[in-house]
Amino acid sequence: MKLEEKKQIVEDLHGRFAKSSLVILTDFKGLDVASVSELRRKLKEAGIEYKVVKNTLMARASRTRRSRCSRTTSRAPVRWPLAIMIRWHRPKS
Repeated sequence: MKLEEKKQIVEDLHGRFAKSSLVILTDFKGLDVASVSELRRKLKEAGIEYKVVKNTLMARASRTRRSRCSRTTSRAPVRWPLAIMIRWHRPKS
């Protein structure tokens, strides 16, 4: 992956974090393609995006411009395959 592509992904992720109401980091190791597809479908129905992300790019995006994520994200590097779940709006009570 070229440097410009990485920069674009980091900016895109940072924008998503800034607009989100909730971001959850998940480990997807052990899930087969069918399971991930079913999970994505169910999450989409609930208004949640599921995205696999390179660990280093996610870490950079979460620390860009003092984002809300930078205050809650551990400084320790993530050692497992990473996916993120992003909720865009708070559910209505």
